[in-house]
Amino acid sequence: MIEWSTGRTPWLRVKRPDRAPLKMVEVDSVGMFLAKAALFENIGLFDRKLFTYWEDTDLCLRAKKAGYKVVCVLTARLWHKESHTSRKVPGFRTYYITRNRFWMEKKYASPGARVLFYLFFFLGIFWFNSIRFLLVERNAEAFRALLTGTRDGLFRGYPLSPAVWRV
Repeated sequence: MIEWSTGRTPWLRVKRPDRAPLKMVEVDSVGMFLAKAALFENIGLFDRKLFTYWEDTDLCLRAKKAGYKVVCVLTARLWHKESHTSRKVPGFRTYYITRNRFWMEKKYASPGARVLFYLFFFLGIFWFNSIRFLLVERNAEAFRALLTGTRDGLFRGYPLSPAVWRV
């Protein structure tokens, strides 16, 4: 379930799903899924403005709003190399996760949850990542992506193509 006051989507972890009393759990979002074509006919496709990161969450939330259920099948097994390609482009992942997190907060969170998210982000996440990128990893590209993603998430509409990733 999405914690709008922190902008986080904690993982659903079950140590022994084969022994879980329930085999399916209703959730806000899943990262990988199967759906009938009728779903996309009713609610549309992925939002191209989100491009990557949070686009699956947006689709799931639109599905729930349209009356569909989003469930996690605890016994399902999927293998996914998360960010396998995007890691090759410096700052790509950091930029889009940051920008899209702000856009999703604006689109779905209540005003009160959004205020709490801004406090959580600027008093915690932003400083933690800034220190990590600059002092620990010595990664100026990731820090610049954090700054640009924050700016674009707060103040710019979409779609955007940040100059950082122009080849």
